[in-house]
Amino acid sequence: MKKKNSETNKECFESIFTESNLTPTHIKSDKGTEFVSKDVQKYFKSKKINYYTTNNPDIKASIVERFQRTLKMKMWRYFTHNNTYRYIDVLQDLIYSYNHSFHSSIKMCPCDVNSNNIMTVWTNLYDRRSKKLSLENPKPNFNVGDYVRITKYKHVFQKGYDSNWSDEIFIISSIIDRSPWIVYTITDLQNEPIIGTFYERELQKITYNPTSQHKIDKIIDTRYSGNRKEVLVKWKGYPDKFNSWILASSLKEI
Repeated sequence: MKKKNSETNKECFESIFTESNLTPTHIKSDKGTEFVSKDVQKYFKSKKINYYTTNNPDIKASIVERFQRTLKMKMWRYFTHNNTYRYIDVLQDLIYSYNHSFHSSIKMCPCDVNSNNIMTVWTNLYDRRSKKLSLENPKPNFNVGDYVRITKYKHVFQKGYDSNWSDEIFIISSIIDRSPWIVYTITDLQNEPIIGTFYERELQKITYNPTSQHKIDKIIDTRYSGNRKEVLVKWKGYPDKFNSWILASSLKEI
């Protein structure tokens, strides 16, 4: 794509659908403006395409992540062998190597994929997996009303030992059968819906007691109500709308 805008993106979709003579039922993407623009959305609707966005780039970009990991491995082998961290001179060679290497997932090299064998590639990637999932007839592992944490957005260089789960707690609000997968919608503790849907692997069920102790991020302000000292606190991992006044005497050092 020479330009990353809605018009160019729309033209690319039109070209792909025309050349392949196929129109998808669903399209999922990130929230880039080139996808959510009025022109592109209008085009999707004209083709009766169900479009939805992802809220977690980590999980939904697994194919890209796998490519990045493979490319990094090739780069580090080059770095080690040549005792240098300069890669720009050999980047195209590394990409060439990647595209001409056999991929077990598609059972061929990427450079061998063309318009004549795309259905073979699709079958190798998805058909067996879809049949297996359909035969398993998955059932939801969460119930409406369950308390959960959600996966955090992880930066590509974030430490692996950092917590992968949110401090904030959410509630399962509905279960959606999007065969062959189950997805969920959630709300926060103030019953405000969270945009998007979540796969089971993005959720962690927990036991939640509203009266239990919670960590605070910082004390924002203080005041007195009679002889009682109160503090306005920001709760760790929660947005500002959850800030609240509590008795200073209820604070405990951890």
